[in-house]
Amino acid sequence: MKMNIVGVIVLGLVVAAIGRGFAAPTIDGVINAGEGWTLFRENPDARPYLGGSTTGSDDTLETSQYHWWDGIAMKDRYFKDSPRGGLNNIYWAVDPTHLYLAVLGGTAPFNNWIEFGTAGNGDQGNLYIAIETDGQGTELNANSAHTSYLRKAVDFKGWQPDYIVGVLFVDNGGGGNGAANVEKTITHVVTGGNPQLSKGGTSGPFRWDAQVVSGFGHYEFAIEWSALGFSGFPFGVELKIAAYMTQNGENWDAYDSAPGIGNRLPGGSEPFEQIGDHPGDYDSLDRLDAGNAADDPNVPDGSYPGSNYVVPGYLNEHINNDYNIVGRLDEIDTIEEYFVLTVIPEPSTFAMSALGLAAAGFLRRRR
Repeated sequence: MKMNIVGVIVLGLVVAAIGRGFAAPTIDGVINAGEGWTLFRENPDARPYLGGSTTGSDDTLETSQYHWWDGIAMKDRYFKDSPRGGLNNIYWAVDPTHLYLAVLGGTAPFNNWIEFGTAGNGDQGNLYIAIETDGQGTELNANSAHTSYLRKAVDFKGWQPDYIVGVLFVDNGGGGNGAANVEKTITHVVTGGNPQLSKGGTSGPFRWDAQVVSGFGHYEFAIEWSALGFSGFPFGVELKIAAYMTQNGENWDAYDSAPGIGNRLPGGSEPFEQIGDHPGDYDSLDRLDAGNAADDPNVPDGSYPGSNYVVPGYLNEHINNDYNIVGRLDEIDTIEEYFVLTVIPEPSTFAMSALGLAAAGFLRRRR
């Protein structure tokens, strides 16, 4: 009897340790290292092409970090105080009920922002995180992507995101309580949506918050597995994840995406993320992102003062921007690179699980 009691105690400690093996960050809009976040690194976490940064989620030397195209004044804007449109790092964590994601990057979605002398004040952009959950499909056109915050000139090739997290705006003092959701692609069903937690958001299938910390945007999300189509913890499932930042309007393309293998590299073999400061960048154009879009002769026709970012093909005689077709030879940005996450507990959890099985076997033998 004494041995059985000891075995029960050991098993109880193992079960408790397993529970602690999962990370459950605090969703408060501040990404803290001690909360269990794991950083996606371009190398080795990005696919299908290998390479890139071994210390971060994206190249942070891109001109999109501090430049923003002003379609009204028809000039390039330089933001010296913040990487408004850029993406730096993407983080993840899991527990039995949630996928947690965090983004460190630009401040474009924040509605209380003053950028003196640049006309770049307030909420200027949207943040998105695309997630493939079933490993099926090889492309997704712009019409089938996230549209509840207006369609963007962004599509996907080589993979097919099943859900997209969208941040319409962050309330950091400008009012409105913030708005973000999770939308299923193709059907456009919203599986979760809320104001920021700090602005009245409630517990539910999707919770989030964001703050500006030292000039950078910190965004944190807790997404129930059910909001991503799973009935429980999807042990062993491979997720594909990429983040991108756009301006607010309909048909505007991406300023930055993470990961971005091939960005800023000349040559025809790197089609990924040839996006930065320019309205309607061609995905496969053989040139680096330039710092001054207004003086760049490669800014295509159809980008004019007051226009949407990428006009549909029927309004542009020089290019066929068909939002139902995925391809590199148009002005619709095509995201081909993604991070791969296989959903398993942390390594320490495996060790504790093995110990738990051993303890359970011991109890059976004692019977």
